[in-house]
Amino acid sequence: PTYVLDLVPNAQDLGEGRLKVLFWNVYDATLYTPSSGYLSGGPFALSLTYLMDFAGQDIAKRSIDEMQEQGWQDTTQLESWENQMITLFPNVKEGDTLVGIQTTEGSARFYYNDSFVGQVDDGEFSKAFFGIWLSPKTSEPKLRRKLLGE
Repeated sequence: PTYVLDLVPNAQDLGEGRLKVLFWNVYDATLYTPSSGYLSGGPFALSLTYLMDFAGQDIAKRSIDEMQEQGWQDTTQLESWENQMITLFPNVKEGDTLVGIQTTEGSARFYYNDSFVGQVDDGEFSKAFFGIWLSPKTSEPKLRRKLLGE
């Protein structure tokens, strides 16, 4: 989409993978990075195409759980982030796509089926949120390796 190209210079598909939990296919993920590759602080886009229906509130809650598992423990900060995500994340149905973009400035911008839904202007949030998939501490190291093209 053009908004990815606007925010991630020379965006290209670095890697992709599918999250499976037990017998369920949850979503397909694709990481777009500048042609220079992935840098944790640089701009990139993560696209999730859902293969199941989820409430936005459940996506926010699961995101917080994942952040805590990676070591983010400031309960006031986590509560604030969860409230922001509940406001931003819509209910998704099978086939819907959510795209999160970490901008050059460190903000996290979110799009639902190619429509802008909002952003969080907090570099720590971006680091914690995108770390769910891209941090070495991720709960899904195989998916991380596929996203990073390893």
